[in-house]
Amino acid sequence: MPEAKERPHWKRTLAVLAVMVGGFAFQETGVLPVLPNVQRQLPGASTTSSALLVSGFLIVAAVAAPLIGKYGDAHGKQRMLLFTLAIYFVGALGAGSAPNFMALVVFRALQGAGGALFSLSFAVMRDEAPDRLSVAIGVLVGAFGLGASAGFGFSGLITDLLSWRYIFFAEAVLIVIAAALVWKWVPRSPECNDVRVDYPGVALLAAALAALVIGLSVMLVLGWKAVALFVLSGALFASWIWRERSTDQPLLDIAVLTKPQVLLPNLGSGLAGYVAFSMFFLVPRFVQVPRHASAEIARHLQYGFGAGPTATGLYLLPIGIGVLCAGPFGGVLGRRIGGKWPFTAGLGLLVIASALLAFVHGERHAFAVWLFLIGLGFGLSTGAAGVFVTQAVEDNQTAIANAFNSLTRLVVGGIGAQVAAAILKSQAVAGSNTPQESAFTIAFGICALLAAVGAGLALSVPAGNAGSG
Repeated sequence: MPEAKERPHWKRTLAVLAVMVGGFAFQETGVLPVLPNVQRQLPGASTTSSALLVSGFLIVAAVAAPLIGKYGDAHGKQRMLLFTLAIYFVGALGAGSAPNFMALVVFRALQGAGGALFSLSFAVMRDEAPDRLSVAIGVLVGAFGLGASAGFGFSGLITDLLSWRYIFFAEAVLIVIAAALVWKWVPRSPECNDVRVDYPGVALLAAALAALVIGLSVMLVLGWKAVALFVLSGALFASWIWRERSTDQPLLDIAVLTKPQVLLPNLGSGLAGYVAFSMFFLVPRFVQVPRHASAEIARHLQYGFGAGPTATGLYLLPIGIGVLCAGPFGGVLGRRIGGKWPFTAGLGLLVIASALLAFVHGERHAFAVWLFLIGLGFGLSTGAAGVFVTQAVEDNQTAIANAFNSLTRLVVGGIGAQVAAAILKSQAVAGSNTPQESAFTIAFGICALLAAVGAGLALSVPAGNAGSG
């Protein structure tokens, strides 16, 4: 393709967006190593409810991403980037000041609006450098990996020296810097003011997702009664699909969502999200055992590394490094050979690494290598899916289409966190809340099986949409 379509300052725009995405990743990963600490320190927390800090954020992000993406396509992507950063800033300050666990959950959920930042960034780069799209998306994925690495690496240290609250306060400072850069250097995109937002459709989608995550959150308490919430969620999803098909201004045309070039990457990306966010929940709890188990319980445990907050962050660090390596490499590879094989390879790595974590997790160095492969696989699959979806839709649907890609990854990721919490709860050592080793074997094994399904979907993506931009 000719490079004449590139706008003069696209590299500067990409750099600004990379700073913003990296700051976002710092917050999202920074809180993960210290979740067990938060759970112990704040009133009202438990193993199951602590999963809400992950899944609550993800579900709100899944609702906010398509709504903000739609507004971005209609009223300007730069404007919506600034709006999203403002909401995220309020959530960061509130979370850092939360007096109890449920307040923290609420403010973390408010930060879910930040889930739109990735899809809006992809859309901006399609406007700025359409012929360098795979490279630009690779750089953004790499920036996420860099921010994730910083979050994993420094959050435990911040917690040990100060408090986990300062992770949120540090992010508030980063948000202010990112907002100033976006306002100054990200171009204002064309507006399309005749686009209307389907608010009934948004309400149905939000209700369906809420019923789903609440059902997952309470299924250990309510047992079979939680099935009613899943049935309600299914009925609401069906109503949402009917609404989208019948209105002349849907959030996104269902026909677009069901195109193989969009549907298969979305599903594969969702399964990658399940693996990644399951790991974010499982790994801190695995490596901190038996540090926080009583002597009576600890003698029954034959796993774990007794890690504190700082060490837990270092154990998670290989995931961020893997994403950092995968982003630029996957972008260059996608430009040269297309996105199908990086997408398939990424999910294949998730299969291998998850299976190894299930059965070979007793040695620290090997454990770190498996997590590096998780990051590499997640980064490759996320970047390739973003290229597929971006290139499969019209220019005026770029942000909303990528938002639905994020929605799938985030919703399935939220399910992964809740399922992981349920497995750990159901496989606890008698008389305690400490999970048995078998719980982690089961949870990691499920990740491997689902990643294998994702790899099969990746192989089925039509070759004609190679993602060569």
